[in-house]
Amino acid sequence: MTHILELDNISFSYRNDTVLDSVTFSVNQGDYIALVGANGSGKSTLLKLILGFLEPKSGTLKYDKINHPISYIPQGGLESIDFVVTVEELLHFRKKHVTKKEVSDALTRVGMQDYAKELVKNLSGGQRQRVLIARELLSNPSLILLDEPTTGLDTKSIDMLYGLLKELNQKHKISIVLVTHHIDESCIGINRIVEVKDHTLKEKSHV
Repeated sequence: MTHILELDNISFSYRNDTVLDSVTFSVNQGDYIALVGANGSGKSTLLKLILGFLEPKSGTLKYDKINHPISYIPQGGLESIDFVVTVEELLHFRKKHVTKKEVSDALTRVGMQDYAKELVKNLSGGQRQRVLIARELLSNPSLILLDEPTTGLDTKSIDMLYGLLKELNQKHKISIVLVTHHIDESCIGINRIVEVKDHTLKEKSHV
């Protein structure tokens, strides 16, 4: 089984406040992981360590960013965008030399092809999340990290989002780590649940 990402004895503190202590964790190719835990437990901190936004106090983190690029969708997503930009323009900003076909294909994969000319600020919360995912698909990620992507979404939008993530994982073979407060029946396709608690990670169950 191919490891996309490996954390070995990672520890991190904010000043003297320990957040993570001797965390060992791996993401395998094909995984769909729900990362759960209480507010302040260290879920978002773990994502920032993986992305290199924070430096661990000790331990090592390994991943092949060339062959297994990682994409990240932060909590809040596109909420801060209030300037005039269309969906397709937003995707064109993602990387240099992106083609119209690449943008069209990415939007089609998330079911947003009919909104290419729509202003981002006019989209619903669920539509914005799908556009964000489409934008990240342009980099052909092996792993997508999502931080509380269902915040503020209605039940229908949540169901559509989880259905999309399951398809990306199972059909397109993209590994996923989803940060969430809890798991319910709408969280379809998840194969691992990992809890952040007491400064460490614990595998809870295989779904």
